[in-house]
This record gives sequence, structure tokens and C-alpha cells, in this order.
Amino acid sequence: MAKRGNIQDEKIGLSRRIREIRLERYGENGGPELATAVGIPYRTWVNYEAGVTMPGEIILRFIEAVGVNPHWLLTGEGKTYTREYRFDDAQMCLDGTLAPTTAVEAMTES
Repeated sequence: MAKRGNIQDEKIGLSRRIREIRLERYGENGGPELATAVGIPYRTWVNYEAGVTMPGEIILRFIEAVGVNPHWLLTGEGKTYTREYRFDDAQMCLDGTLAPTTAVEAMTES
């Protein structure tokens, strides 16, 4: 387990990692969509990316919404995601260029 640093450094690290995930999963302008997925106002999400403390319930919703590995989210160590489903796969299913079964198979492969 990683050595615990001071709380401010941990908050900065968490805010950087949630921003990184938002950019990967939702893109530069995807903050409102992610905030909706987590069930909070967009401005609140902006505050979390700026380092405001996230309540545990919101962290859990975020983990569920994006499939991020909780250990990575807290420490920055290990695999980033617990599942390999990508936003591009979802978009391709909506566009009809990828069969939903193919996307599900990609999610369940180890």
C-alpha cells in the first residue's frame, strides 16, 4: 500500500485523477454529461476537479459511472479501470458501427 501523504496532496492527486478520467471518458467538454451521470450539478463537478473535497457517496457514484479502479483513484497506482469498456465503444454502438454484443464481449474479456 502506498504511504499516506498529507491531506492536501491527496486531494490534489484525486482532483487530477478525476479530471484525467473525465477527459478520457467524456472529452474536454464532457463535464456536464459526467455531472449528470453522477447526479450532481455541473458547477459542483467543476469544484471537485479544482480540489474541493468529494463526499464519499459522490466518489462511489463516480467509480460506478466510469468503471475506474478505486485503488487507482485513491493512489494513482495499478490499473486505471476495472473494466475495459470505452466511451468510443458506446458511441459506436449508438452510431451502428459496432454491434452491442461486440462491446459487451470486450467488457467481459479478462
